[in-house]
Amino acid sequence: MINIKEQLNSFVKNLKLIFFAVLIGCSAGSSSVYNSNILLSSVRVKSVHNIFSLELPNNWYVTNPDNEAGFELWLNNSDNSKTITITPINFTEEKKIDTEILYDFVKEFKLSGSNPKPKILNEEKFSFGKTNIFAFTYQLNESDIRRTLVFNIGLKQYECTAMSAGKTRAYSETNDNFFSLQNSVVKSINIL
Repeated sequence: MINIKEQLNSFVKNLKLIFFAVLIGCSAGSSSVYNSNILLSSVRVKSVHNIFSLELPNNWYVTNPDNEAGFELWLNNSDNSKTITITPINFTEEKKIDTEILYDFVKEFKLSGSNPKPKILNEEKFSFGKTNIFAFTYQLNESDIRRTLVFNIGLKQYECTAMSAGKTRAYSETNDNFFSLQNSVVKSINIL
């Protein structure tokens, strides 16, 4: 027989869960859990196909992407321990696609190629101005944590992935700063 104290604790615990679920539901879509106001350099770089430009982070450089890989931009920090890539999501028709449908497609594609299946650590929906963004942070293995943003620029769809290299891959507070930098870079995008 469950005593009154246990029932009350269970009720309070469930009430807290409901409160947090409602709070998260009400705030969904407003802003990212990561900052987007990191100061970037004054250098603007253009995408491979001159579709957009963005501000380059301080002490980062552009790697000329392999055209076969399809990257629009490949950014590296000065010691090559972190990378931010922006890749078009190619469809046969050029038309605006609902960002949420696009997100589900990219998430399934990114997560299906690994064995064991990566673990999703966080999912977000937020916007920068009129650009709706869906994001997910995922863990490929014990030391490889990545974050992918999915968004539209005009009639084209893109994914932006932030990833670390080498021994710095394990999750830490530096990942929070890195993912905030990723947000700031995407927020700086201008259509050409």
